[in-house]
Amino acid sequence: MKTRHYLTTVLLLLMVSACTNEDKENYPDEDNTTISKIIEENYKGWVTVGKLENNRPVFTVNKENLIKSLNENLLLLTGEISKIDKVSFEKFKKINYLVFSGNNAKVTFYVQKSKGSNNLMAAGKTACRTVDCSQEQLGCVVKYPNNLPGQGGIGYCTPCGNGGVCEKINSGDDDPIIQP
Repeated sequence: MKTRHYLTTVLLLLMVSACTNEDKENYPDEDNTTISKIIEENYKGWVTVGKLENNRPVFTVNKENLIKSLNENLLLLTGEISKIDKVSFEKFKKINYLVFSGNNAKVTFYVQKSKGSNNLMAAGKTACRTVDCSQEQLGCVVKYPNNLPGQGGIGYCTPCGNGGVCEKINSGDDDPIIQP
């Protein structure tokens, strides 16, 4: 009986230890400052868009080129003409996003700091687009709660708080929706 109790205790301790020592690099940390175990070269669609300077995001690419490529690709992917004319970095609940806006529309991409550098990478194969809740800060943004971010087609768009439409857009191939 004592042996059975001892074995049960050892197994329980091993299970608890395994859970608490889980490799935390499997998932992005709360403020998404690491790229996790994503090896960027292996995931097509990650686009370097900026870097952190004094803990603030700064663009390192031509913003007009980003906007132009987004408008062209939205036309190809959705068949609709978009009039996006602004792009910025925004942080919502400790997660960075690349936010395009114009004509009451908003298109968001998930952003993370690249592993081993201060480069900011946008997961360029999946975006969320809305007209209905473009004024909402947390409405219609890309989330990856149970998966490694950046894989095309994976993730979801947060719903609009006002019940409006939020559309998930995927490039569906190796090319990202935005190009620097």
